[in-house]
Amino acid sequence: MSKKHRNHNLGWRVRGSRQAGLTLLELLIAMGLGLFLVAGLIQVLLANRVAFNVQENMSRIQEDGRFVTTVMNKAVSMAGYREDSTVAASTQFSTYTIPSTPALPPPITFNGAQVVRGTDDNGTGTTDEIQDGTDTVAVRFRGSTDNTTRDCHGTVIASGTIAINRFYVDEDTLYCRSDIYNPATGAVLSAANPKQPLINNVEDMQVLYGMSTSGGTNDIAAECYIDASTTLGSGSDCTTLNYDQVVSVRISLLLKSEDDNLTPDKSAQTYTFNGAIATAADSRLYRTLTTTIAIRNKIL
Repeated sequence: MSKKHRNHNLGWRVRGSRQAGLTLLELLIAMGLGLFLVAGLIQVLLANRVAFNVQENMSRIQEDGRFVTTVMNKAVSMAGYREDSTVAASTQFSTYTIPSTPALPPPITFNGAQVVRGTDDNGTGTTDEIQDGTDTVAVRFRGSTDNTTRDCHGTVIASGTIAINRFYVDEDTLYCRSDIYNPATGAVLSAANPKQPLINNVEDMQVLYGMSTSGGTNDIAAECYIDASTTLGSGSDCTTLNYDQVVSVRISLLLKSEDDNLTPDKSAQTYTFNGAIATAADSRLYRTLTTTIAIRNKIL
């Protein structure tokens, strides 16, 4: 009896072991589910990476925008500064032409007591430092005895000298170049002063000049904004550009992301810049930045 019982148990154990493990069909199903899950995880990771790149590039654009707005607002608002505000600007500033080295055609000349000048779309090719189709703007101001007046390079402007800050775009970089000169002799004191890069990835810069049509000394309200391509004149009716009547400067910058292929489906972005609708030539992100700066020293 016990022998039969043992054989019966052994047979049961053998038959049970033959039922263990996975069939080929079950294995294929498991592998398919695994591959499906892995593919889903890869898609999530790729989507997160694209979102991260977009956010990182947008953050850079916003940071650059805040920085350059601060710098340009401070520099342009210094136009016409003189330490003794009781002395008329006409006796503090005289006609002066910015040196043409390095080549920045056409040369900018401040006539009489003008403290702001500009050029419109004057980039002409590889022989100059100006990016094609972009504007430039220049302002000048006097130094001070307390050594608190500085140019866009951070250089102290000594009393008795005049600094000119020039902003322009070259090879997608916004630069500021400072020239310091002696108004008594016209001698340039900083001929070897290098240009200072401010931010990269600048596609365009356009500048408009706010003119006061009233002609009043203390009137700093602009009735119209016109560009530097407008015919120069001495009137105040906005049909000609009279830099003596300019009381504010409106600067528009077109900034772009450093990385390409960031737009949905890698499509070209459409944006509005300087009053015109345009379509990008690539798949970068583009953002416009506009700031209007009052020339406060005009009221002195």
